[in-house]
Amino acid sequence: MTFTDHAAKRLLRGKSLERITLGWNLIGVIVFAFARSVAEASGNPNGWLDSSIRIGARS
Repeated sequence: MTFTDHAAKRLLRGKSLERITLGWNLIGVIVFAFARSVAEASGNPNGWLDSSIRIGARS
């Protein structure tokens, strides 16, 4: 294989990993929005803050 073949494979792998990362972040946003809505529905308007701190601490 030539240098350009290796570079093309690395570029393809990098783009694939970027898409996976963006998808994972999208899932995180959906989970965060759900947690926030559940906290607000349970009568705890500050529950979203607790959820965001816990999500932020895991990252």
